[in-house]
Formats: sequence, C-alpha cells, structure tokens
Amino acid sequence: MSPFLKPLLLFTLINSACAVESFRFEVKTIAEDFARPMGMDLGPDGSIYLIELQGKVSRIHPVTGDRTTLAKIKVFGDQENGLLGIALDPNFETNRHLFLLYSPADFVGQRISRFTLKDDTLTDEKKVIAWGTQRRECCHHGGMLKFGPDGC
Repeated sequence: MSPFLKPLLLFTLINSACAVESFRFEVKTIAEDFARPMGMDLGPDGSIYLIELQGKVSRIHPVTGDRTTLAKIKVFGDQENGLLGIALDPNFETNRHLFLLYSPADFVGQRISRFTLKDDTLTDEKKVIAWGTQRRECCHHGGMLKFGPDGC
C-alpha cells in the first residue's frame, strides 16, 4: 500500500466511526418560492439573511418563515451577473453592518459594499472595493463573501 493511502484510509475509518446519528437533526422547510437564491448568512438571533440573483435581500424569521424584504439592489442581471454574495459583519449584533457582492447596473464590473440595517431597510452604502469585468461575452460570474475566524 502506498504511503499516501495509509493515512487516507485511517482518516476515512475514523470519520465513518464518528458519523452523526440521523435522529439528531430535523429537516424542516422554513421558506420557499425564491427567484434564483444565491447565498445566505445567519444572524445572531437565528434569522436567515438571503439574497436573490436579481437584487433582492430578505430576512427570514427562523420559526415562522415570515419574510421581510430589506432591499432591492439595482444590479446588472444578464449573463449570470447580479447579487452574488452576502456576509454579516462579525459584530452585526451591535453595528448592524452587512456586506454584499454584486454587479452594479451603473458599472461594468463587480463591487463589494457595506450596508447598515436600520428599521428593516439597508441604508448607508459604503463602497469597499470594485473591479472591472467584461460583459460582452457570456457567462459564469460568481462569488461569495466570508469572514475569517479573526473577523477579517
């Protein structure tokens, strides 16, 4: 047996012996009927913050499934562009900041902006970074946002 396969086999055996029992989880539909959902992040209270490709940002109550539209970002929505990524600030509970990666309607490229959630509305856009891309030929634009363990 090759030296590479021994650790891999050991890793596989250990992980299969530590499988999580299925009774510990419950599958439950909280919300449905979205138009091209692209990403989500969980708030400190369990709320789900969800984005849709055509620019809609929603908050979903984790128990009732009630949906609140927080914003409709103006995006360039052709060729798989649009609202592509979301991340809540690590200090979201106190500063109410969230970050969006999107394809602006007024700029040929992608942008990451920080917004502040006030009274169920995204406000105070602060443009963090933007980069140009081509839109002459199709397709496969994508991305996601994630904070590291150190908050960066």
